Amino acid sequence: MLLRLLRIVLAFALGCFAASVTMVLFVFTPLEILGLPPDVRADRLAKATELASFVAVQIAVFSVPFVLVVVAVGEMLRRRGWSYYVLSGLLIAGLGFYAQRTAEQVGQPTIANNYALTAFLAAGFVGALVYWLCAGRFAGPRPRITAPVVTPAPD
Repeated sequence: MLLRLLRIVLAFALGCFAASVTMVLFVFTPLEILGLPPDVRADRLAKATELASFVAVQIAVFSVPFVLVVVAVGEMLRRRGWSYYVLSGLLIAGLGFYAQRTAEQVGQPTIANNYALTAFLAAGFVGALVYWLCAGRFAGPRPRITAPVVTPAPD
């Protein structure tokens, strides 16, 4: 039980970091980074890594209550399919996008565009897939293997 809980927590942390890297790759695109001179590229990668660590914390803080529900249901119902976790991740990412949108101030630039929505949904997809790879596919208690009952053959 303790190992399962540890696996869930570590998988959540890895999923948040993977989602944050995905989100940051929408800001610092790989083509942009590859097109930079080597000295500038190293600096840009360092900034992207730092930004990803900050974004991972924000993703974790926002998503933890939703993830607790998804994981609890997944563990109780032994949901081991990737689709359950990916659809849940997309839903949580959509809620994150909606929360960002509703928190905007009137007259300020808006996040409501397809690029930002795609970034949120891609991050939800990747984060949930990483969680599933690390913990979701092992959800629920292991099935008990019982020895088959052997009945003696009649004489």
